[in-house]
Amino acid sequence: MHSKVIQFLQSQTGAVISTLGDDGHINSSFVYYVCNPEGEIYFVTSHSTKKYKNIKMRGELNFVTTNQKELITVQARGRVKVLKDMTESQRVYGLLMQILKGKIVNWPPPFTKMQDANLVIMKVTFDWLRWGDFSRITQAPLHEFYEQIIP
Repeated sequence: MHSKVIQFLQSQTGAVISTLGDDGHINSSFVYYVCNPEGEIYFVTSHSTKKYKNIKMRGELNFVTTNQKELITVQARGRVKVLKDMTESQRVYGLLMQILKGKIVNWPPPFTKMQDANLVIMKVTFDWLRWGDFSRITQAPLHEFYEQIIP
């Protein structure tokens, strides 16, 4: 994956993910995330959420994050798995808390406030990703603003 995409993903902390439910409806949620050097992302959720149930059923999601000041966006689709290794889960959770601290106005993040939430760490590996850069001043056809990064 392009280093500019990984750097951008690492500079952001939040995204909207969308999953497809068994009823055919799309469910979207805001999540805090961290990105590893390979461009995979991790986020925390609870066993009781629709996103968790939909991910367990289908194993995929759509992902969008943006920087409104820079006018850059990443749109992606990926395969998702639950981190089962406790050591890796604790490492990712600690990294998530470290990165988010100081960036969230209402600290701590919502997932830390839920009692008996049965939290799990989800890992996303993208199989489709598009980079959008709308920072240019001049007008151009839409396709000139996008760059396909992963097929």
